[in-house]
Amino acid sequence: MNGLGRRRSSVEESNEESSAMRRTCLGCAGIAIGMLAAALDGSALARDFVLTIGGGYSPLGNQASIERNANFFRELVAERLPEARHDILFSDGNSPGRDVQYRAAPGSIPRSWRLLAQVFQQEKNWGMRYRSHAVPGVRGAATLENLSAWFKDVAQAAAAGDRVLIYATAHGGGSTNKSDPQDTTLYLWNSQKLSAKDFEGYLSTLKPGVNVVLVMTQCHAGGFASAALDGPPMEMATLDGGGLRCGFFSTSFDRPAAGCTPDVDGDNEHEYSSYFWAALRGRGRDGEPLPPVDYDGDGRTSLAEAHTFAVIHAQSIDIPLRTSEAYLKRIAPFGASSLVGPFSIHMPYERIRERADAGQLAALDNLSAELQLASVDRGREVLEVAARAIESRDQCDAQLKALAPQYERACKSIRAALVNRWPELANPWSAEVAELVADEGEVIADAIEAHRDFADLRTLQTERKRLADERWTHDRRYAKSQRLLRLLEDVAIAGNLQTGGSSEHWQRYVQLVALENQSLLPTMSNPAAAEIR
Repeated sequence: MNGLGRRRSSVEESNEESSAMRRTCLGCAGIAIGMLAAALDGSALARDFVLTIGGGYSPLGNQASIERNANFFRELVAERLPEARHDILFSDGNSPGRDVQYRAAPGSIPRSWRLLAQVFQQEKNWGMRYRSHAVPGVRGAATLENLSAWFKDVAQAAAAGDRVLIYATAHGGGSTNKSDPQDTTLYLWNSQKLSAKDFEGYLSTLKPGVNVVLVMTQCHAGGFASAALDGPPMEMATLDGGGLRCGFFSTSFDRPAAGCTPDVDGDNEHEYSSYFWAALRGRGRDGEPLPPVDYDGDGRTSLAEAHTFAVIHAQSIDIPLRTSEAYLKRIAPFGASSLVGPFSIHMPYERIRERADAGQLAALDNLSAELQLASVDRGREVLEVAARAIESRDQCDAQLKALAPQYERACKSIRAALVNRWPELANPWSAEVAELVADEGEVIADAIEAHRDFADLRTLQTERKRLADERWTHDRRYAKSQRLLRLLEDVAIAGNLQTGGSSEHWQRYVQLVALENQSLLPTMSNPAAAEIR
């Protein structure tokens, strides 16, 4: 089920019952945005241009999970947007070379090689195998040249009112621009790099009035929110002419993202887009149906609701971000206190709930329940949870560091005994080693396990695995606390922005929220048409 096919929680059920009585979004401004909704949906003639950018920087970084991401999205587009033009730029394109990394099945690696890799401490990429990708209909390799060619083509083909939907499932890195830490990087094939600013340059080649939706899952993906926020200003992205941009990102500009695994079964995949696309498709990768993801009770799943579903349910280190949240952070870099107003993360939780929209409310309550938080001052409580998670994680790191010399000594002792008996092992790359292991592999494996230090090595290995798992649990709890903290901050900042901030900033925020509430399917009625009160 991959954590996706689950029953509704009691919190979600109670929220659904009350959603019809709640204000749809953002408090009491009384701003109707029907014109914007019409612009987002357009007419039946509007077209979708979909691009998948997928694959690693090389076969070493092109894990099987990235291939599965691309195929899951390809199936979704075929089902839900059958008239869309969908182009896929993936790894090495149509080259027959081996470009996908996957993990060998358990038991397929001989015991002798597995034990030798352990005691010689050569376990990085151990058990990895490689094959050519199995993504049908690939247009070409994920290179700067092909990306540039695609934008040149679509810049000519897409007209005002059309939508460009771009999904990136790949690796990424931090900014190389010292003056702008949010100018992060998307890694393309052959270790090519695309910065957020350069990506915004590509988007700017599209005709005025072309709407853009980004879904990006690489490490440091949140830096690419600037590619949406630095687009046409509100007065140029007219209500009746389109030209609007929004995006959904697996994590913030300064953090890694989860999800790149060579495992072939996919049971451990908890990365952001697995949840995002499953919510929109109505079922997970295993084919199991999901309960409708419809927090506002309007009978449909918006992009914003798919994002909220991932925020609530993704069991990972991701701290997802969307453009409206990035915009609030831009105008209020120090949180709600950056703006004059009565709202803060420390205000009574019920007041936060009253201010939240339906999706925010579902996330606030579900994350609070998962973290077992019930204080009136939810902000203080979640900050304490985050601090404890960091402290516990650091303790795991300290213990792992303390075990490293002991593990090294045990390996070194066993290696010395092996090389003394089989001198060929002094150079594991020599041709004689392969012949030696083929002839005497079981004898070598028995000698390793019979060594006086092997029992200690196994004990240390088990303890390192336990600490690594515990560290991951604390890191995941920290991520959940940060998701909740961000929600509290978003509600508070939006409240202060509306009551005492710039009207231009408020209108831009409303515009972004409306765009995020569009559906995947272009229809004549859009969730953005809901009244923003």
